[in-house]
Amino acid sequence: MNGVGPTGAAGLQQILALRQQIVDRTAVLQELRAPDAATTATPPAGEGFAGALQGALDGVKARQSNAEMLGAAYERGDGVD
Repeated sequence: MNGVGPTGAAGLQQILALRQQIVDRTAVLQELRAPDAATTATPPAGEGFAGALQGALDGVKARQSNAEMLGAAYERGDGVD
């Protein structure tokens, strides 16, 4: 005996469709938040140590900013499914 009747199955399908929409939107938002490949590229060889250090510091700054946004979203209850 199945506990889900005909109307229950339709409701379940709607819930699953809404969940999929949320997952899709979350994926799009994560892609938008991802750092641009051009900004995280290694500096040209001619810039030497100073350029490499600046590139590394910029990368850390970008990741810290992303971590702050994710932490704030978590505190608001915006979960990733």
